[in-house]
Amino acid sequence: MAVPQPHTTLHQQQFPPKTVDFLSSLGLSSSQISNLLLKTPQHTTTQYVVVDPKCAINLLRGSDLFSAGVIIASDSITPSSPVTIAVLTDSSGTPTVGTKLSSFDLSSTIEIAVGIALIPRVEMFSTRKDSVAVSNVTTIHGVLPSLGSLPRGKFFPQNLPSAVVVEALFSTIKLDAKMVLDMCAAPGGKATGLASRLKSSAQHKCVVLAVDRSRNKVRNMRALCNVQGVGDKVICATGDSSKISEVEVEVEGEGEGEEVETLLRRWQHAEETGAGTGTGTGTIKLSKLKKESFEAILLDPPCSSLGLRPRILSSDPLNLDQIRDLPKYQRKFVDGAVVLLKSGGYLTYSTCTINPQENEVMVEYILRNFGNVMELVEACVGIAPGDVGATIGMAGVGLSEEERKLCLRWEYGGGVNRGEEDDDDTIGFFLAKFKKKSIEFS
Repeated sequence: MAVPQPHTTLHQQQFPPKTVDFLSSLGLSSSQISNLLLKTPQHTTTQYVVVDPKCAINLLRGSDLFSAGVIIASDSITPSSPVTIAVLTDSSGTPTVGTKLSSFDLSSTIEIAVGIALIPRVEMFSTRKDSVAVSNVTTIHGVLPSLGSLPRGKFFPQNLPSAVVVEALFSTIKLDAKMVLDMCAAPGGKATGLASRLKSSAQHKCVVLAVDRSRNKVRNMRALCNVQGVGDKVICATGDSSKISEVEVEVEGEGEGEEVETLLRRWQHAEETGAGTGTGTGTIKLSKLKKESFEAILLDPPCSSLGLRPRILSSDPLNLDQIRDLPKYQRKFVDGAVVLLKSGGYLTYSTCTINPQENEVMVEYILRNFGNVMELVEACVGIAPGDVGATIGMAGVGLSEEERKLCLRWEYGGGVNRGEEDDDDTIGFFLAKFKKKSIEFS
């Protein structure tokens, strides 16, 4: 078997001065910034680690390589060994975890990164799956630097449009607001971002109710809140927001069909007494909450994710029937959000897809079915089409020119701004915002 020639040199990545200035403002020293941004090992490596596509995507987004992602590894890997990381392709077959490199055809893989092994090969397959197997991961194609040096609790990597969503909703929250709702909150980036903004403003007293239907994801989200220092600002709950059904809230005590004020008092008491550790058994039913319970709602429903980048091949693609069915599912979240949003409150609707049926057509659905109470407003005050890589909504899918101008759409390749530094190049994304005027319930 012919072993592919290893990469001998990685070109030093260039970073905009404003990136360095921002990190300096956070208190990082010059050596820390250099360690974070300029990890470009200059070595020849003949040791290989092979991972699956899902793991590779995380590496391209700046993650270290954990043992759980290792499928194949060179026999002679030892701690401190420089390694090349390659990803399986459709022509690689389905090798079993622990396959020896000597019995595998490396030519069917694609090299994506280099790094330094922290543990020997045998421990990659026998140790805990959450152990870091390879650190100092630097992508060959320069997608992202390693994020392993980010101070824990001070950073949460987030795509730019997601940060815009947080700002779009935060700017609408009144000082006397009690609670805002994140209907599909996991993994928690937007919820913790919003909570951080609320916490940084001492005048804001409200908290975030962060809901997701996966109990495990909610558990991880609660841990993230604690790490980020916003555990006192987020109530994590398990439930299916598409049904506005029973939601298990992670605080002590029993409760069912509570109004927001009751839930908030019970949760705050649990936090004050040390019981709010994410292990409680209290329950509520969103369907029994007082209608118009939330001053603001963040809705980022499950979508086709056609805007996410980077991508490795076309692993686990959605078929056309699934994509066509998604808007029907998303409308269930929208319908529930309209019911639970207070008059005068704001709703952000966002997706990480470029599919207009899930974006502009959904805006048209809201205006057609709830136009008497839901008003389309500027997506994010201070950010106009042309800023941060965003464009206006797509034409020809049901929205007027004025309505399109109120939406923000991000396309691949930096939208309308493509400078030399390409700062505006981001994922495909969509954002619209609505204000609720008034509504009568039967």
